[in-house]
Amino acid sequence: KTIYSPITPIIINDFKSYGTVDSGAEVSVITKQFAKELDIKFGKVEGSLIIADGSMIDRFQTLEPVRIDYDGVQDTIFQKFDVIDNDLVNSFSNLLIGIDLMKKLNINMINVAHSLKIQRNLLMISLKKKKILARRQ
Repeated sequence: KTIYSPITPIIINDFKSYGTVDSGAEVSVITKQFAKELDIKFGKVEGSLIIADGSMIDRFQTLEPVRIDYDGVQDTIFQKFDVIDNDLVNSFSNLLIGIDLMKKLNINMINVAHSLKIQRNLLMISLKKKKILARRQ
């Protein structure tokens, strides 16, 4: 792991584990195996999840909120997780931390570009051309 790694230590119901920060995920998920190991009850709920490859899967969710402790967050957080098959999560962690939990854990992405340099340059050229044309009129 490097300082740029999306894998972070996290404590779930007093169990030390690792989670992968997934800023593309709307919801946080844990694996079925991990839920069973920690005796976290889950069941089928209405709806489905669209996973990274675009396919849809049935939605399962923890029945009770799970207790989370995370470095840098003073208070214990309680969160329900969606529960997915083990092969849908990388082998380094038992859970994916989605946007819903990133906010609660104060996990932020900084210095993320919102446009390409070439787009900004074309915009500046376009604006300059408009100013020149306006002056000529």
